[in-house]
Amino acid sequence: MSVRSMIASVSVAALAGSTLVVLGAVSPASAQAPAPCSSVGALTTPGDNQCTVAPGETISVLIKGGNGGAGGAGGAGGNGGLGYGPAARGYPGGLGGRGGAGGIGGIGATVAGQWTNNTGAAVVMTISVGANGIAGPAGFPGTPGTNYVISWPTYGSGTNGTGGSAGIAGGNGQASSISVAGLDIFAGGGTGGVGGLYGTGGTGGIGTDNGGEAGTDGTAGTDGANGIDGGTLPTPLPAGWTVLTDTRTLPGVYITSIPAPIVLDEPVVPAYTG
Repeated sequence: MSVRSMIASVSVAALAGSTLVVLGAVSPASAQAPAPCSSVGALTTPGDNQCTVAPGETISVLIKGGNGGAGGAGGAGGNGGLGYGPAARGYPGGLGGRGGAGGIGGIGATVAGQWTNNTGAAVVMTISVGANGIAGPAGFPGTPGTNYVISWPTYGSGTNGTGGSAGIAGGNGQASSISVAGLDIFAGGGTGGVGGLYGTGGTGGIGTDNGGEAGTDGTAGTDGANGIDGGTLPTPLPAGWTVLTDTRTLPGVYITSIPAPIVLDEPVVPAYTG
């Protein structure tokens, strides 16, 4: 499936079930040509934009996709309640297990290259800037167990703490892209990190008429898996375009214009050699 057909299928799916609004006549101001790409510079606000590439002009473009959001940490388990034995001796409940750490979001892809407008006319380039994924919320901690209430001459154990809840996965980063004269380049967003799993609760301290012992600590939650780094479309990239290792946190499209060479209309007169 071509990149254009993929865009079309996504657009159709996104419109399904939505309400279409029919717009009136286009105002003269909205019909004006987009600004020159030479004046764009860096676009880092998520959304769609357009600019114009002049005939013979070469533009250098860097496209950065959105990073995935970090997964939320898992909630810690609750501590076990205190148990009591003879002589009001307390036996502590086990500690709740720690929640697992959330996974790190994948890094949005970065693609760079140049394009020269050899069409003989000004061409409009469409730019789409993606967004970083939102970090996932952390899980809730578990509820601590209750202490045993001493009731001489009977002794007893505290209750167990409950487990926490799992952290939520981070959101996926959105792709950034450019489209100009049949050339479509996409820098994919990284996927969100997976939320950490919850820690289990500690068991209550054990108290009996003959003695007692401390409760057992809860089990730690497993760390969430890291997100997957963004890819690119098309694959492979056209000649002159390459994937870069880039650490910037803001997705965007960064454009540098290389103006067309100046061509003199006057013929060159040979130097006099007489």
